Amino acid sequence: MMPLAATHASASSHLVYFGTYTKKESKGIYVARFDSTTGLLTPAALAAPGSNPTFIALHPRLPILYAIGDRKNETGASEGALHAYTIDAATGALTLINSLPAGGGPLCYLQVDPTGQTVLVASYHSGYVATYSLSPDGALGERKAFVKHSGKGPNPQQDAAHAHCIDVAPGGRFAISCDLGADKIIPYRFDAATGSLTLNDAPLATPPGTGPRHLAFSPDGRFAYVISELSSHVTAFAFDAASGSLTEIQTVDTVPGDFTGRRWGAEIVMHPNGKFLYASNRADAENIAVFSIDATTGKLTFVEQTREGIKHPRHFAIDPSGRWLLCANHDTDNVNVFAIDPATGHLTSTGDQIAVLSPVCVLFAR
Repeated sequence: MMPLAATHASASSHLVYFGTYTKKESKGIYVARFDSTTGLLTPAALAAPGSNPTFIALHPRLPILYAIGDRKNETGASEGALHAYTIDAATGALTLINSLPAGGGPLCYLQVDPTGQTVLVASYHSGYVATYSLSPDGALGERKAFVKHSGKGPNPQQDAAHAHCIDVAPGGRFAISCDLGADKIIPYRFDAATGSLTLNDAPLATPPGTGPRHLAFSPDGRFAYVISELSSHVTAFAFDAASGSLTEIQTVDTVPGDFTGRRWGAEIVMHPNGKFLYASNRADAENIAVFSIDATTGKLTFVEQTREGIKHPRHFAIDPSGRWLLCANHDTDNVNVFAIDPATGHLTSTGDQIAVLSPVCVLFAR
């Protein structure tokens, strides 16, 4: 496949990238165009080849995309890697700038700090978080911090620490990591200029066997929400931007009370307007749960769960207009579009979908 044909993009047209697993037929990172006026996607094209570029992120200012992936080391063994690409705004094609070995097992997550000086990564398999410097032109630099997590939980999937994300908190002074294996939410003091990570407070223990996976902050920075993979719960926290502390407010379920199948939470996304929160489940639930948010207390109220056209919704994203949600269905090799009701947060399938092989991550370019 070739990148998208060069086109004059309107204000409502956005490049959208898809990270994938390449264990089957996928070849790397794919790109399409999305029209936020019509809610339509163009067919996806290969933007850059690569091995398991599962999670992707943007530089906050420059037209650069970062991806995790795999590479072969000098012994022929597979190890984690980081890649930086320039974005061709007209075609969506990605051109490699440079790559770095991660020095261990595969990575599962990355985020670029809001100043564009540091990229933060998490390794599920090796149970650590780390940071890498970024040069002024966006190229990947040397590793600046490395922190190995410890601990384990009661489930087979929790045989050791499994860091699943690390996100810079609003204000830029702290970073929060969720460790699925250790049942911990770990707060760090973070310095974007140096890339340093220092434990800010004692890790926050979650109930045994819950497996915290990903988190989302409210736009005003007052609240944080964590989805737990193994229990499919969402926990709301008050976030103190001065101290970096998290205080639990509420825990809610993302599946009905009579649900008896496998719980397997995946992604959590805040609506840009801060009024709604979305959380997905794979396996038997196969849904996206919708919650409304009390602007004063941060508490959640269940709105609905949507299941139409959803199969292993590992990741999803809301477009820049806030009118549409794109869901990556890993098991059916497609991405489908839902319209968002601005008053209620309700999701309605538009019926539009495109083929993307083994999609894992959805990322809108600005």
